[in-house]
Amino acid sequence: MRPEELDDVFGGLVLRRRADSFLHELAVLKRHPHKDSIHDTRVQSRRMRAALEAFQSLIPPDVWKAVYDSVRGITKNLGRVREAEVSLSLLEDLTAGADVLEKICVDYLVERLRGKFTKLQRQLKKNLKKIDVRDLRSRIKTLLTGLGQANAPEATRGIIAPIRPGRSLRGSGRQASRAAQPFLFALHGETIGRARKLLSELAAPLIAFRPRPDFRRATDARLHRLRISAKKLRYAMEIFDEIWPGGLKEAIEHAR
Repeated sequence: MRPEELDDVFGGLVLRRRADSFLHELAVLKRHPHKDSIHDTRVQSRRMRAALEAFQSLIPPDVWKAVYDSVRGITKNLGRVREAEVSLSLLEDLTAGADVLEKICVDYLVERLRGKFTKLQRQLKKNLKKIDVRDLRSRIKTLLTGLGQANAPEATRGIIAPIRPGRSLRGSGRQASRAAQPFLFALHGETIGRARKLLSELAAPLIAFRPRPDFRRATDARLHRLRISAKKLRYAMEIFDEIWPGGLKEAIEHAR
């Protein structure tokens, strides 16, 4: 195999793994929407997006966009409910050590936020009913079949890496939770180059941030963007951990 062919194979393997986990959690969420399934599906949707972003250049743009926009829409829908839930929990914790006047203020905010949270939950249930998991699964299969067709020569098109024939992308809980198998041969050339370029780009905002001089005057918005940057970097490092010389586990923990 040529280096660019290995890149297609590895990209297919990663995307299949991420898709299986994401579709499984989404199916669980549609059956039983609760705070744990919301959180788990949101995390898997972010990991799926990280994989799509990592291998975007291997996928025809229209196919890539159709899947990416669908996954991103799910992330955003779940994010509204999850963020309201976290805010509500933080406010409720504040009442423990508050004096009488503070407690009145916090109670008022809690009631307002609880009403908003209830509305968001109802809207989420309506939105979940509109999500067609079969259609999304079909789009992802189309994406995997077209892997390598974006700018690749004919000989490298459609190269994908099956996990287990007939089992992947079916939303199986056992399949999705099964530990990822290590890649069976060393990857060089385009795959390592892709990893170096992507990780360098994602690490740039964190490296540029100087804790001592920057932290004191950093706005909440900048710190939030920095946290998102660390998450994106971690998700990308998880993708390339098994093929990176020496692995990336220590760096992943630093990012976490």
